[in-house]
Amino acid sequence: MDAENALKRLKDINLIHSDLQLELMSFGIRFNQQYLSFYSRLRTSVFVQYDKYLPELLIHGNAAYIGEEIRMDHMGASGYAWIEHSVGYARAINDNLQAGLRLKYLNGLAGSHLAQSHISLNTAENTHDLTLESSFLAHTSFPDTDEGFRPTL
Repeated sequence: MDAENALKRLKDINLIHSDLQLELMSFGIRFNQQYLSFYSRLRTSVFVQYDKYLPELLIHGNAAYIGEEIRMDHMGASGYAWIEHSVGYARAINDNLQAGLRLKYLNGLAGSHLAQSHISLNTAENTHDLTLESSFLAHTSFPDTDEGFRPTL
């Protein structure tokens, strides 16, 4: 992959999105012209928004920005996890067509959303010291335990 070409194709604000669906259990039963199905799956969805400056800094470093302040105020992230349970019913209308419906029950496990972020990076002209200033506002929802939620890294 050509890093320079990739940088040229980036927009000022970029988005990465990832979904995961893990089938925990699923089965179906067919009888005559009818089909009954059940499933449970774990689902996650993650969104990351970043400024074009971030990959530029990672690839080229900060030499081009000496004496300047770089502001990355469009950084953001959201992540959600839930379990999805479903019951479905379908019936054959004719040899080429089936119609059905599916009912779902969603059970939220965790969620996090970075509502605001302000990041500035300054490289001093004489000493090339880096100064990073940031502030974030995040909204989270995690399971509650008797001892409280303690994330481990």
